[in-house]
Amino acid sequence: MLDAGDLVEAAHRYGTPLYVYDYGVVEERLRLVYSLLSRHRGENAAAFPLAHAPIADLARFLAEREAWFAASTAGEVEFLVRTGVNPGRVILGGPGKARWELRHAVSRRVYSVHVDTLGEIADLAEEAAAAGLVQRVGVEVNPGVEVGRRGRLPVTTRWFKLGVEPSTLLEAAAGIAGLDSVELVGLSAHVGPVNDASPYVSAAAVLLDVADKLAVDGVNIEYLDLGEPPPDPGAAASVLGAIADLVSESHPDMGLVVEPGLLLVSDACVLVSRVLAVKEVYGKRWAIIDAAATDYPAVLVSKEKPEVECLTCGDRPARLYSIGGPLPDGFDTFVGGVLLPELGRGDLVAVRRAGAYGWALSSNYRSRPRPPVVRLYMGEERAVAVRETMDELMERQLIHG
Repeated sequence: MLDAGDLVEAAHRYGTPLYVYDYGVVEERLRLVYSLLSRHRGENAAAFPLAHAPIADLARFLAEREAWFAASTAGEVEFLVRTGVNPGRVILGGPGKARWELRHAVSRRVYSVHVDTLGEIADLAEEAAAAGLVQRVGVEVNPGVEVGRRGRLPVTTRWFKLGVEPSTLLEAAAGIAGLDSVELVGLSAHVGPVNDASPYVSAAAVLLDVADKLAVDGVNIEYLDLGEPPPDPGAAASVLGAIADLVSESHPDMGLVVEPGLLLVSDACVLVSRVLAVKEVYGKRWAIIDAAATDYPAVLVSKEKPEVECLTCGDRPARLYSIGGPLPDGFDTFVGGVLLPELGRGDLVAVRRAGAYGWALSSNYRSRPRPPVVRLYMGEERAVAVRETMDELMERQLIHG
């Protein structure tokens, strides 16, 4: 895990705000996933969802360690291909894909395209036929299972926009089997990430039932994709073990795919920022840092309170702070009521667990350059994404007159 000394050195070298990834943690978590899946003898794949951290160097690092990838746009597919990832280890999914995106996926020869509507199968079949290819297809199924509770009210995937109902797919099975340019080989269901294994097991049971019924129409389902496991290693072990046991019991040769994004990268990254000012406003003590919510938009959408610590404070007495960014916008606040050692101008603070949807969602709002990204692995430090410049921010602008 990244320690304060490494982070302070990186901040001095590359400036702040700055994302620092510990590739050792990423590697360890990927090994954990494959170890847990190995209790199932079928072909297993850990498909990293690129949206969590679209960093070319990280993608290549994962590919070299037998990771697969989950993409949801043609842009992500192209990103992976240009990074050097084998498209035969890429699955394209998502709830809405334009016709040109399907065409692109076919041309890039991705392993499989997960369709979210049956209409997509017809479009995909036409694109594959035009290319003279047979495209492998998976169907996103909404299993209609309970995934948690909101107060006394059960939360169910029936509320989700993803997938088709099992009965809808089964009614169309014969027609799908009759298409020459597509081959239905996979079923997918996204219920997580949740810490409870029950929703995953329930969803897997639905998919296995659908697979058995599809076999009657001559459709051979080769793999199931159960989506995102929880980010906590202990909970992930419980979930992946339960899924592997269930599938092994009745379908020992069926492939099993999971998409561990949060598990791989959340804990592996820290956002480092510098304190610009400390002040008191009507009794509330504020620390203003040079990282804005635009650098780490996860604070705007996450239900979890960011984990903030001071890297340079030593054993100073603790004070209660609200942490805000440098923008005048009211939303530019990281956390309120956090206990930290007494902060001063120039101190370095770290936001832990920033690896997923952190740098990936950062933006150029108010013409702010996006932060750089640094990797640490086996004692070696290397920049893998540079800080943008003002000139780069203006390159796509067209000024007439």
